Amino acid sequence: MQWLGTIRPAECIVSDLSMAIAKAAVAEKIHALRERNEWFSLLDALYANLRADGASMLTNVDDKVLERYIEWRSFAPLQSQGAGGAAPLAQDLRLLIATADLLKVCYTEPDNLYLKQVAARGVAVHAL
Repeated sequence: MQWLGTIRPAECIVSDLSMAIAKAAVAEKIHALRERNEWFSLLDALYANLRADGASMLTNVDDKVLERYIEWRSFAPLQSQGAGGAAPLAQDLRLLIATADLLKVCYTEPDNLYLKQVAARGVAVHAL
């Protein structure tokens, strides 16, 4: 989590979808209720701090985003690498990638196979 110290909120675009994805990942990996709730609280605080410190909010999925999403919806190969091997990337992540592509901002996620595939298509990415 050292990378958190390098974030400049005014350069971030955050969304309710990205927060929901992060919380789903925590819920999937952390089964102890207390620990899961601690992570949820940390994520909520991070989200609130980013917003308070000037991060832009992505609240609308407009026609331009939907048009770009249609391009990314079936783009292949776009695969997530997990313990069970490679699998097609989930549609919610494709929507976030389409948005980053449209807005010409850097898409940041934990390192995974699909980041290399996205970068090969010309989208700026940062692997954590």
